This record gives sequence, structure tokens and C-alpha cells, in this order.
Amino acid sequence: MVSHNHLRVGTFNCRGIRSSVSDIQELCELCDFIFIHEYWLLPFELYFLNHVHDSWLGFGKSAVDISTQVLIGRPYGGTAILFKKQFSGCIVVVDTFDPRLTAAKLDSSIGPILLVCVYMPCDTGDTECYQTFTDICCKINALHSDVDAVHTVRGGDFNCQPGSHFFNLLEDCADDSNFVIADIKRFCNVFTFCSDDGLRQSWTDHFMCSSVLDKRILTACTLPQFVSSDHKPLMVTFKDLSVNVFNGSPAAQTTCSHTPTPDWSKADDYPLLRYETMLNDLLNEVDIPVSLLGSDCAKVGLSETQARLMIDNYYQAVTTCIKHAVQMNIPHSVKGGHYNEHAVAGWNDVVKDKHDAARAAFLDWVEDGKPRQGPLFILMNRTRAAFKLAMRYCKQHQNMI
Repeated sequence: MVSHNHLRVGTFNCRGIRSSVSDIQELCELCDFIFIHEYWLLPFELYFLNHVHDSWLGFGKSAVDISTQVLIGRPYGGTAILFKKQFSGCIVVVDTFDPRLTAAKLDSSIGPILLVCVYMPCDTGDTECYQTFTDICCKINALHSDVDAVHTVRGGDFNCQPGSHFFNLLEDCADDSNFVIADIKRFCNVFTFCSDDGLRQSWTDHFMCSSVLDKRILTACTLPQFVSSDHKPLMVTFKDLSVNVFNGSPAAQTTCSHTPTPDWSKADDYPLLRYETMLNDLLNEVDIPVSLLGSDCAKVGLSETQARLMIDNYYQAVTTCIKHAVQMNIPHSVKGGHYNEHAVAGWNDVVKDKHDAARAAFLDWVEDGKPRQGPLFILMNRTRAAFKLAMRYCKQHQNMI
């Protein structure tokens, strides 16, 4: 197991990843993880996240829905997390079901850490953007409550700065989870956005983390030397924080005690791409017994028993790689003789209390005349987001429950 004393996390609104590749590659040399937003990729172009840097991988969700509409103009939005390949064994992707959020759980020396990349809507002054901002805040806090992680780091373009209308909502979001907006605590009169004409500047990119992680922040800084985007990267370094990377054969990393049935019909382009990428990386670590490639094993001093053993070991290593890649990336299903596709596994243990809370909050909101702001509106949104997240979690992990 390899330990790294410091964890360096960056966030960057790249305004199109293809035009910012050089800056992102330079940022890769400074960070261990990078939160990327507004990368402007279509769903079938997400493979590009794995080719930004030779030693890095990435995952995310496109904001463009090409299944129900014709794309006019360039792609838009999107969030992603980029990370060093050496960390791939200690990361578990957390599905947020929202392109404005990308999350992963990281294995560390102080317990699991939830990493969340955030891209908030702009304040256009209408009710819809207010509701969207509130909804994303509720989903962020729901993730923190429902994911089995001890600490959380949230970073991204929150599209609000101190003194703005939305910043009050962001502070409430942080207070609800006892979080600290780390950059606000440390900076004064800085900017992370500068318009192309240089006339408008704002401080809209932020990092939020739990108080324990906030105390471990060694440095926090903006990186004004990056010029490919109208945003400047923001980076924080956490001291005395080890990321656990397990070296060894893929067989040693596979700890699942059972083998669920993969359901390839549920795998769209994104999990298939992750499966292909992970499988390639795992197979690259398997040693090919080159001594068996010749026609006569006796010439290289191998007995028939030794040759058979080497073939068995090679076969076992390859199949283990395939099983591990399938287990980590392909959706699974468990269908027994009494399977009911409408039943939700884990309803009583995971979902029921959240459903009851969401129903009660909704009825209170309706009875009060369906207000568009205020405590009842916020409570209704928060409980609904928590209920939906719990439902989706159960459906995605029904084979584990």
C-alpha cells in the first residue's frame, strides 16, 4: 500500500475541455484530483476525459440530452472528476443522477471521503433558477447524509459570490451540514472569473468541506496563470492526508464475497466506456508468460507441469481482471423465483422514513398554498431530494441489499 502525505484538489471551469487541454495537463502536474465543469462534451464523447493526460482517468455526466432533442449549437455544461490512474483502485463512483453533480468516494487514512464536483446555475432573476439552485443544494446535502463517507469535499463553480442573493443559499447549505466554505475563510478580494474584455470580475468558484478537513488545509490558492478559460483554477492542499493505493495483482484487489449477475442491457455508453478503460488498465498489469510462446518448452527449461501451471495462472489473472471490471462498472440484477420488478429492495430500511418525511413536507407545502420560497418550500425540496436519492440508491444496489 502506497501513502501520499498530502492531497491536492483543484477545480476548474474550463469553458470547453478541447480548447483547455494544455492548461488541464499543466494542472494535472499540480493536483491529485481535478473537478472539471463546463467541458461541453456530448454523451458519446465522454471517452475524451480518459485521454486528457496519459497518467490520468476521468468520469462524468454530460449535460446534453440527445435522446429527446436535436442539438442546436455547441454542447453545454457537464461536470467531471479527473484523477491519477494510480488512485483508480481506491475510488468508487457515486451516481448523483444529475449532470450538475459528479461524485466519488475516496479511500483515505482518515476514512472514506466523498468528493463532489458542483456546477450551479446562474442567477438570472427568475423563479426557475432559484428552484434549481435550491434543488441542487438539497441534493448535495442528501448525498452527504446517504453516502457512507466520513468527510466530504465539495468544489466547483457555484455561480455566486459574497453579497449575492444565491450566496445566502450556499451558506445555508453549508450550515445545514456543518461545513466550512474554505476559500471564503482564507481569501479576501480575490476573483476566479474574469470576462474576456477584463471589465467584469467575480468570485464564484469555491471549496466546501467538513470542519475536520478544513483544519487540515495547508494551502489554498487561485492560479491566475491559466488563460484558456474565463475562469481561474482554485486549488487546496490537505496536509497529513494519505490516499490508500493498493499495489498488487487484480486478484488481490477483488474482495467481493459473491458474484452478482451483470445485466448488460442496463449498460449505456458511459459504463461500457468505464469498463473498457478499467479492463485495459488491469490487463496491462498482467504478465504474459513469454517463455510459453515458443514451440518447445523443454528448450527453455520448463517441464510440462510448470508450463501448465503458468498457463493456469495467466488464465486466472485475465479472468480476474474481467470479473473485477464487470463488477465495478456494469449494472447488476438479481432475479429469483419470487422476483417482483416493482418491489424496491431496501424500502423499509433505507427509503420508507425518507418517503414519509417527503410526503408530510409536501402536504404541508400544499396546505400552505404552495409557496415558492420560505422554510416549507425549502423543507419540501430537501426531503424530496433525499427520498429520490434513496430510491435510486436502492435500485442501483439492489443486488447488495
